[in-house]
Amino acid sequence: MYLVSQESLCEDGETMRLSFVIPVLNEAESLKQLYNEIKQNTVHHEVEIIFIDDGSRDDSFAIMEDLAN
Repeated sequence: MYLVSQESLCEDGETMRLSFVIPVLNEAESLKQLYNEIKQNTVHHEVEIIFIDDGSRDDSFAIMEDLAN
């Protein structure tokens, strides 16, 4: 996983805005950990996390719904 430096700034000195687009297929066991690691390592950034479910047959979608709330 690529982690962004906490001191990363845009050229104009503003906080960096990051978007993570994450395809998901049967990842119920790892979704919460991935989400938490992204949030913990991007504290100084404006972040959006977009999970895209590709037909998971486990509890991935339910976990994504919980994380969205």
